[in-house]
Amino acid sequence: MQFFELIPALGDKFRISFIKSDFSLFASSRAERVVNGRFVFYGIYKDKTQPYHYNAPKSDSLFYYKPLRDNIGYMRIATFSWKNNNVAVANKFIEDTFPNLEVDHLIIDLRNNGGGTDQIGKPLRKAIKKYGKQHNIYVLVNGKSGSNAEQTTHFIGELKNGTVLGDRSMGVIAYGLNYGEKITIGKDCFSFYLSDLKFNEFFEFESRGVSVDVRLKNDENWIDQTIKFIEGS
Repeated sequence: MQFFELIPALGDKFRISFIKSDFSLFASSRAERVVNGRFVFYGIYKDKTQPYHYNAPKSDSLFYYKPLRDNIGYMRIATFSWKNNNVAVANKFIEDTFPNLEVDHLIIDLRNNGGGTDQIGKPLRKAIKKYGKQHNIYVLVNGKSGSNAEQTTHFIGELKNGTVLGDRSMGVIAYGLNYGEKITIGKDCFSFYLSDLKFNEFFEFESRGVSVDVRLKNDENWIDQTIKFIEGS
């Protein structure tokens, strides 16, 4: 048994209530979306035969770079989380990779990146700004890209040589959490975190998300679609 309740919310989003079949979890979200017959966050779908290229490719590395064509490179930034020594790993990756890029077109994949700390976000945006002065940057984003990933997406979109592709982001961009503690009500019945950061400049995107310049289709690989866009085909 599974139980869902969907209530239309802002735009194309739904307020969803969900109970796991073993009653181990009750979840509630006001930001669920349905894309190509699938729940974006919960991943539930009926027709397995339909192609679905919405999510980022799976990899053992959270941060990596690889060339795709002679003049096109691909960079995956899977998270901005401070956990598991990610800050040190990410910053070393940024410091080692950007100065050695030899491509004019860089694809940065922020799909499924739920955000995290500015200890990763700021160095990345600084490197992107320097690189973007003479090169083109294309950021891939989807409805699972949130918080710092959205701020970085907006930053790239504002660059002269920046282009945002994919699908509108999550819309959890104007508030953040760096130092808050989990608050529990009852005997572990309900728990939540209070935000302790506020980014006034992003209020217009809260609950709406950052829009894209180029909407990508879900029946074809998004990286391949981006390459076609770059090559003008």
